[in-house]
Amino acid sequence: MEENPTEWEVTCEFSSDVEENKDGSKEGQQGSPIDWVPIASVGFETYQFYQTVDLDGKPFANSAGEPFNSSLPIQRTLIKWEFDQMEPATLRLDEISERNEVVNSQVFKRIGPQKLKLQVKNASLGFYYGTQAWLISYCLTYKPDGWNPRIADIGSFYRQGGQIIPFQTNWPNPQNTTGFLNGNGGLGNANNVFLLDFRTYEQSGFTFLRI
Repeated sequence: MEENPTEWEVTCEFSSDVEENKDGSKEGQQGSPIDWVPIASVGFETYQFYQTVDLDGKPFANSAGEPFNSSLPIQRTLIKWEFDQMEPATLRLDEISERNEVVNSQVFKRIGPQKLKLQVKNASLGFYYGTQAWLISYCLTYKPDGWNPRIADIGSFYRQGGQIIPFQTNWPNPQNTTGFLNGNGGLGNANNVFLLDFRTYEQSGFTFLRI
């Protein structure tokens, strides 16, 4: 002010939009928020799995070679990437839901198929930097041996010549037991265990992710 040099007249503009970079966008990005590349943070989470074989495909069995009747619980600490991504306001709720609990169908970020699981943590529809859009929080979790389970082909009987033959001990009295199969219901080999693959998660190409 001319009357007093220690006083200033200031004009301010306020907005109800989110603060800059609070949406996970890279600093200095221009254009529509739905085109921005998110910034991911790295974290770790402990999971418990039940497995019948170890990492080398060796079955969990006793010293006599007989497989255990139940899977063994395994504690694993997995790495995960968490990030927020802007999406068009026209994205439907069912489309968002279809992105949750899916694994990659192809190589993504140099990681092989079925080793990344995507989780939708939350989604908010609002105005961001003057643009109506979805703000969706994602989490990608990496499991080195894949999310779909591989289980040793073990059973109480095998098939041979159209007949069902139970696995039995030889001495002193025959008793029913469990044994290894060859992937086709036939007699297997304990030294070359066949692993069965089961699909437990839907797959996605992750083409909508921009990280």
